[in-house]
Amino acid sequence: MSQPKDQAAAEALEEAFGPSIWESAANAKVPSNAWEYHIRKQLNDAAYNHLEYVPYCSTMPVPPKCEEPKFMWKRKERH
Repeated sequence: MSQPKDQAAAEALEEAFGPSIWESAANAKVPSNAWEYHIRKQLNDAAYNHLEYVPYCSTMPVPPKCEEPKFMWKRKERH
């Protein structure tokens, strides 16, 4: 079975340049001191419902696994 072109291209880029800022920090959990996230979650407000709070790695070059990820609000993917 052959891989789709997009996936093959992504794997080729990762092989050449390493993981993306999102992939490097994907293992991180939302910290307990992320007060904005926890308040929005508790209120179930529009930002919490339409955005996702995702980790990213801010160091360059991007390591395989980010030790101190930062978090940001990012628009949720529409299905």
